[in-house]
Amino acid sequence: MRVAVLSVLLFVANALHAQDSLSAKVIDAKSEPLSFVSVVLLQQGKTIASTATNDRGYFVLPGLLERGISYAIRFSLVGYVPVTKTFTWPDSSALSPVTMPAGQTTLGNVTVTTKKPLVTHRTDRFIINVENSFLANGNSGLDVLQRSPGLWVDNTGNIRIRGNQSVMVMINDVVQRMSQDELAEYLRTLRSEDISRIEVIPNPPAEYEAAGSGGIVHIILKKARKDGLNGYAFGQYRQQGREPSGNIASSLDYKSGKLYLLGGFSISKDVSNSFGHTENSFTDQSSFNTIGTRHIDNARQQYRLGFSYELSKNSSLTVQSMSNATQMHHFFYNDVTRQNAGKTETGTNTTDWTRKPQQNSTSAVYTAKTDTLGSSFKIVADYTSGKRDEVNALEEKYTDPAQNSRQVNTTPSKTSLFSIQSDLTQVFGKDWIFRTGAKYALVHRDNNVIIEDVINGAPVLNAGKSNHFKYSEDIAMFYTAVEKSAGRMGYKLGLRGEQTYSNGNSITSGQRFSRKYFGLFPSLFITRAMNDDRTSDVYFSYARRLQRPGFDELNPYRLQLNNVITMLGNPDLQPQYTNNFELGYHFAKGWTGSLYYSRTTGVISQVSVPVGNLFEIKYYNLDQTISYGLNFDAPVKIKEGWMLNNSFSLFRAYYTLQSVDYTNTTFAIRHGETIQLKKLFEIDWSSEYNSPYVRANSHVKDFFYLDIGFSRKIMKGKGRVRLYFSDILNKTREAASTAYLGTYTAFYQKRQTQNISLSFSYNFSLGRKFNNKKIEAGSTEEKSRI
Repeated sequence: MRVAVLSVLLFVANALHAQDSLSAKVIDAKSEPLSFVSVVLLQQGKTIASTATNDRGYFVLPGLLERGISYAIRFSLVGYVPVTKTFTWPDSSALSPVTMPAGQTTLGNVTVTTKKPLVTHRTDRFIINVENSFLANGNSGLDVLQRSPGLWVDNTGNIRIRGNQSVMVMINDVVQRMSQDELAEYLRTLRSEDISRIEVIPNPPAEYEAAGSGGIVHIILKKARKDGLNGYAFGQYRQQGREPSGNIASSLDYKSGKLYLLGGFSISKDVSNSFGHTENSFTDQSSFNTIGTRHIDNARQQYRLGFSYELSKNSSLTVQSMSNATQMHHFFYNDVTRQNAGKTETGTNTTDWTRKPQQNSTSAVYTAKTDTLGSSFKIVADYTSGKRDEVNALEEKYTDPAQNSRQVNTTPSKTSLFSIQSDLTQVFGKDWIFRTGAKYALVHRDNNVIIEDVINGAPVLNAGKSNHFKYSEDIAMFYTAVEKSAGRMGYKLGLRGEQTYSNGNSITSGQRFSRKYFGLFPSLFITRAMNDDRTSDVYFSYARRLQRPGFDELNPYRLQLNNVITMLGNPDLQPQYTNNFELGYHFAKGWTGSLYYSRTTGVISQVSVPVGNLFEIKYYNLDQTISYGLNFDAPVKIKEGWMLNNSFSLFRAYYTLQSVDYTNTTFAIRHGETIQLKKLFEIDWSSEYNSPYVRANSHVKDFFYLDIGFSRKIMKGKGRVRLYFSDILNKTREAASTAYLGTYTAFYQKRQTQNISLSFSYNFSLGRKFNNKKIEAGSTEEKSRI
């Protein structure tokens, strides 16, 4: 903590002594800002300093100029005519602003190209510049994330930041509210050629909702597209052990005049088998152990449709509709051994579990540019509806027929969500940005738990275990943020307020609850460039966050999984609050090292609690969680076409549950490598090892995986064939154990992770370039809780 305070004081001291700097804006013929323009300051033909313009077209050169001396500045960018401006300091009126006319990007048979650094940094995030990098070479969106520095992505599509932080994924400002599997499939439908950059925000500032303890991964697609029809098709076949699986996907964009249309779909089939076992022992020396298999048969369908219309030169209206439907069928078979009072019983346990979740959302966005500096106003309205039909049929048979049981659990649910928000961004000159906004969200949830005991072959309602639960939530939010640059220093200060009203009603039991709570969520970001060309800097960040209980977590249901294990909701759950601190250094080579500290109070966690010779799996608010550690990311370019990506994370976590402490030190290491063999194929592989770690009162075992792929472009570069081997050493598995109040439980599962897949993708386009509109959704954190 002292280090962070001293760092802040040093930053402020440097700001107070900062010298005058030269800054200006670079625009095109349409007065649009130009980013990544190369800016070189010359004096008598000698280079003094250099930099590049930011996303708003501004550049800043440090205070190196002398009064009365003449200087020249050279501006260059691929696709534009180079411009040189001369001036005598301090008269810089010739740079107010600088206009660069469009030019030719090709000269005869020679193509002029330029490359941005792979990783660049801003005050509150770091940016992976995919365009024109090795990452843009015919990959899917998921492939790009797996190879990006600073991101941890396993072969199931689970995405993390800093080795242990969960993330929220956004695409062109649209929050992707899908399950992990659905999101992974959707990312596979994106083309790397369509991705401009990826913004990684480990500690989200005030303009983002305060929900969640992790960060944000924001994928930004290119604005440059082609007029007419542009399309992408993808197909994949996977052999998962003895089971075949696969998916197909396609997307189309079309523009005519002021109207822009988009659409896409994906269909997948996922079939596999897994093996697992559990051990449960109790204080009275009794035990309950299982060993068996699970057969998985899942099918998913996704689509998106939308349009955007340019109402005027500076305003547009966008409407988008998305739908996800999944059919999941899991069948479990287990051999069971029970020991109680010196008596041993054996039997079988089968579970036939089907789920059919579906979610539909429609959003409308109005955006308007209010000046030429980059100021804007935006209104977003969104409506989302979701439903889930779920049936779980259980049957247990033992050597003692009196212990036999059959039960059918039916748990249908419906959810509706409406939200509306407005955002104002006002740019004051080249140094100040002011942001403010407000949002209102209304959520309704209807959840039913119907428990039926099968007696003499007929289902009989168990009214004591069944439960009908309704829930509503209103959230009013506002935020204000200010961003300032001064010489080598950068500051961003924000404050967010969120008022929550919630009401729950268990119709079956008559149990009701009503809550209201207000929270303030400040954030602070400070950076200081360590050299004139701003290729390295020191940074500090702080943000306060919260996590509201999920709708199912609040539901006071009681779901019997077998004769020993029961799952319960908890209507007494309270939100959890997190304070995150980070201090780090961005190196000139794109490397990053950081130290962080995080403290969460009232942690919402699923805990296994013994009740006699039974286990109850229930959501609780833990007392607190503290974690701190260090992270290091080092992308290395060996030579042209040969790139390494290395990441290391070391952290220590403390959980406190009813005055009992659980602690563990964990490290994770990840290595990825890409080698492009020209005119032959591309090889890429990635591996990760994560040591054992603690989650609430459970100890989770370590895991390791190694994947390798081979790719080749065909059909004049428009097609791509890829052969991929996942978990080639077959080491990935899930294992955890819990020792609590004299009882012990252990879980092990080995999924079918050693697989082989063959995929083919094809890109086509017809027409001239046009600007691809951003499509946004207003509901964010609420959708994740559906």
